[in-house]
Amino acid sequence: MIYLFTNRKTGLAFIETFARSCEQHDRPGCVVLSSRNWLQLSRFFYFKHILGHRLLAYKLSKRPCLSVLIVKDINAAGFRQRVNPGDCGLVGGFDQIFRAELIQRFDSLVNMHTSLLPYYRGPIPTYWVLQNRETQSGVTLHRVTEEIDAGEILYQEVVDIEPGITDPELRQSLWQLGQNVLEKWLHHRLTGTAFSTRVVDADSVYKVKVDYRSYPHKELEIDKNK
Repeated sequence: MIYLFTNRKTGLAFIETFARSCEQHDRPGCVVLSSRNWLQLSRFFYFKHILGHRLLAYKLSKRPCLSVLIVKDINAAGFRQRVNPGDCGLVGGFDQIFRAELIQRFDSLVNMHTSLLPYYRGPIPTYWVLQNRETQSGVTLHRVTEEIDAGEILYQEVVDIEPGITDPELRQSLWQLGQNVLEKWLHHRLTGTAFSTRVVDADSVYKVKVDYRSYPHKELEIDKNK
């Protein structure tokens, strides 16, 4: 089984790539959506999220080889015990932290991050990159560890930041780039072919060497999970 941990906002393109790859190679795939933050929302947004997740789950259930799970706590025994030896996972735009006991159950678990690690770790790197007036950024595919965005770097690509670009626009551009990397990684896992690693010298790209930054305010954290 291959798992994709994502969301129904920026993750929709990932889901399409994931579904197409699973169908092409006749391999079972499971899309995992998070309900972790729902109880923090107002009643209107709570029911909006429930409806949105369930509608997406219904649509995806029509795709061959694909299933959908909506999970509040991926580290709980109920989900953890679903992962079997040989299973692998891809993470992109997911709002839960993976603990060691779950990570160890995967044959391979990788994350797509929208900065050039090891700099700008954390949930919204595009916001801080723009705040620091960087002229370039990129994406990183890396192995998942308990420490956030600190696992072995597998692949990176650099992009120029256009003057005047907004945070949502930059985020969308980087997710599109990440979608291409995700497709290469899926091909590697599904066919057994070699994966060509590529690591960029982030020191030569970023002017400000930011280690980790979280959300500047609560509204951004809630908006991320829509």
